[in-house]
Order: sequence, then structure tokens, then C-alpha cells
Amino acid sequence: ATVLCILLQDSFCLMVGGNWMEYHRFWTPTIPLQVVLLLLLIGRLQRVSLFSERVIQWPAVTMLLSVAVLQQRDDGTNTRFGVIKGQATPLSWTLLQRLSAEPDAVTQLLLLNGSSRRDTQQLLPFIRDQLPKYLSDGPVRVVSYQAGYFPYTLRKFYSPEQVQFFDSVGLANQVVARLPMSKNFIGVEAGTHLSEVLAGTAGPLSEAVARFHPNMIYMLDASPADSAEFSRLGFIKVWDKPGAVIWFRPKVNLPTTDGRS
Repeated sequence: ATVLCILLQDSFCLMVGGNWMEYHRFWTPTIPLQVVLLLLLIGRLQRVSLFSERVIQWPAVTMLLSVAVLQQRDDGTNTRFGVIKGQATPLSWTLLQRLSAEPDAVTQLLLLNGSSRRDTQQLLPFIRDQLPKYLSDGPVRVVSYQAGYFPYTLRKFYSPEQVQFFDSVGLANQVVARLPMSKNFIGVEAGTHLSEVLAGTAGPLSEAVARFHPNMIYMLDASPADSAEFSRLGFIKVWDKPGAVIWFRPKVNLPTTDGRS
């Protein structure tokens, strides 16, 4: 039964393109089962082995540590800690040096690597307490490649008429998912580059987002280049926390066909 559960979950990971979601959540549920399986195999090996118990123990420890290490990955794309935001941060000498040099780095690291703490402490206060003041301009239309906690929590406080959400990678948006564009394990590849999407250089995706008329952007983090492009497009940064950066574009009076505002 243990082997069957592991095989079924691993088969699911292969079918959906790998263990690609943040915090390795597709594979993580099977880690306890993998450990149990290893212990069962080690016990069986001890009973049939001609070697002493001590000889068996060291390979056993090595195998258990390998399971833990294999759950980690470093994609090298995080601007602060060298990994993607939301992915587990491997412990390294470089990371220890960074933590000792930056007084607030430990807090940031905990927030970035703990989805519950990140979302409830950094994002929920904005959704619950700050977002209402932006409704005076009319409906808030959020564009983001994070289609998890944010849109789910929005519906606890606001109706679809008040706040709308556009998933730029297509996991929760069939229109985007069907676009004839390059896709990777997280959806439409261009959807994570929101500055390019909003600037109109992402082809059909830019056209789909433009029809949505977004006036708010939510990202886990943004580079200086992203921030500069958003500012050029008229967005103002209204929330900046570790793992939650939000821009808002105030309503402007667009010119009519006769040139009047």
C-alpha cells in the first residue's frame, strides 16, 4: 500500500509536468511515506544481511538524508536569496553570510518560505483593510501570475462586481490557457513577465490583458526594471512587503473621440 501511494502520487506529478508548484506541494505529501518505505527496506535488509548492524546504519542515514536533500531545489532566480520566491531555500554558506549581514533577512526569509505566514501577515492586511479605499475609482481589476491565495481570499470580502482577477499564466483562466503561446510547467511562459505584458510586447497575451483593463498589479517581488516600467505606465506602488508587492493605477479620464476629456 505504501509503494502504491507513492507511485500514484509520482505518476500524477509526471502527468502535470513535474513537481512545479511552490513549496513542492505535489511531492511533499509522500515524504513521510518515503521515509516509512526506507525504514521497512532497511529492516528487511538487516534481517537478510550478513553484515553487522553498524554497517547497515550508515547507508540508512545516508538514504534518509538524501530524501530530504532531494526535496530542495535552487533555481537561482530570486533577487534576494538566490531562489524563486515561495520555493524552499536551501541552506548554504552564502545564505548564512547574507543572513548575518542583513538584520531583517531572517524575517524576510521566514516569510518567503512559509506560504501561510507570508499570505496572512503580508497580503491579508492589504486585502482586508487597504483594498476598500481603491474601490472609490470603480471596480478593481487585478492582474497577477499568483492565482492562489489572492483570488481565493478576495471572494471572502468582495463581490466579482467590486474586484475582478486576471490570471496571466492561465492556470485559472481558460482564455489565457488557450493562447497559441509558449508554455512551461507553470502555464503561459510570458505571463510571469508582467512588465512586458502590460507594455504590450507579449503578443496575444498583452492583447487579452489590455481588454481586461487592469488597474492593479500583484506580484511576489519585482525587479527595479519592473518597477520602472509600471511607473511609466501610470501605476503607483501602494504596498511593499516581503512576498507581496502591489501597484495601483488611479482612474484617468480618457479623451473622447472629439478630443474632450
